[in-house]
Amino acid sequence: MADLFALRCIETDSMFRNDEYVAPSKAKAIQKLVRELCSELRSVALPLVSAWGVPDHILRAPIGLGAHSGVDIYKEYVTAVGFDI
Repeated sequence: MADLFALRCIETDSMFRNDEYVAPSKAKAIQKLVRELCSELRSVALPLVSAWGVPDHILRAPIGLGAHSGVDIYKEYVTAVGFDI
C-alpha cells in the first residue's frame, strides 16, 4: 500500500508531469506498476476495509460513490454552498 501511495503521488503530481521530471517511458512504467499493485490489492480490499472498521453508511456516502457514479460530487457541493463554477 505504501508503494501504491507513493507511485500515485508521483503519477498525479503536476510538478513531476509538467516539468518532465519523470521521463515519458518512466511515467508509463509507473502507470503500469500502479495497475499491477491495484490488482494485487483487489484480493485483500474487503478485509482491509473491514479491519479499519469503516461503517457502511460512510462507505456508501455520496463522497465514496462519486468516483464510480459518474456524478461530480465536488461540483454539486460547491454549487450547493453557493459558488458558481
